[in-house]
Amino acid sequence: MTDTSVSTTSHIGVTGANGYIGEALTKALEQSGRASVVRLVRQPVRSDDVAFDLGTVPDSAVIASVDTVVHLAWDTQSRSEAAVSRCVDGSIRLASHVLGAGKRFVFVSTMSAEGGQPSRYSTSKLLVERHVLDNGGTVVRPGLVIGSPPVGLWRLLSAAGRFPFVPVPAGARIFIVRLEALLEDLVRLTLDGHPPQHTVAKSVLLADLVQSAPNSRARTFAVPITIVRFGMKAVALVGPARSLADSLQGILGTPIHSHRQTGIYPVVSELT
Repeated sequence: MTDTSVSTTSHIGVTGANGYIGEALTKALEQSGRASVVRLVRQPVRSDDVAFDLGTVPDSAVIASVDTVVHLAWDTQSRSEAAVSRCVDGSIRLASHVLGAGKRFVFVSTMSAEGGQPSRYSTSKLLVERHVLDNGGTVVRPGLVIGSPPVGLWRLLSAAGRFPFVPVPAGARIFIVRLEALLEDLVRLTLDGHPPQHTVAKSVLLADLVQSAPNSRARTFAVPITIVRFGMKAVALVGPARSLADSLQGILGTPIHSHRQTGIYPVVSELT
């Protein structure tokens, strides 16, 4: 008997594949048994890594070899104008090449683009979102990624939870997403084209999130927004702290519920 089955293997390019989410997504896709992953990274560390930098023109041969590109690469350490412009311009250039070649493009943005107080990070992501949507791509907006070990802002909030008293902006809220939920939805979207499922959770109070951190013993107390804004201006003058100040700016005014928009998928989780 002749086997007439058709291979269902998808060829997925993942930018930022050696980052926190990128590594986890690459592993999840490979473990599905349905995907061949092309790891697109700035600094190749594995023999199968492919060099990719947001400051360069994408390799047309690499784009031709994949069905879908999941774009995660972004400079999250710097909020300088030059670094932000490089991320925005490089992302738009990549999206144009991928979508122009008739391939699928999934841009992983951020829930801080939901319309709270604008930050440099959220507004730069919005610029790329608009280009991706206008050209037929898909946008996924994850909340703050909660995983183990904690990284980024979640690492800082977890560390704060070890102090007995922690000041937080009064009423400040934030959207979160469990890493496993984000991976599940990205795999679902990438391999099957199915919309993410974790899209209806509310934002959580920042104070509650700090207290929920592993081994937290903190008691939080509210600080008026005006004082927080003044403090952020001072902190933003210090180079290494600019990213933290920018992240806090994005948190202030975060809505309780996500807004539904065509082509944009929020991916969020409950606190417990």
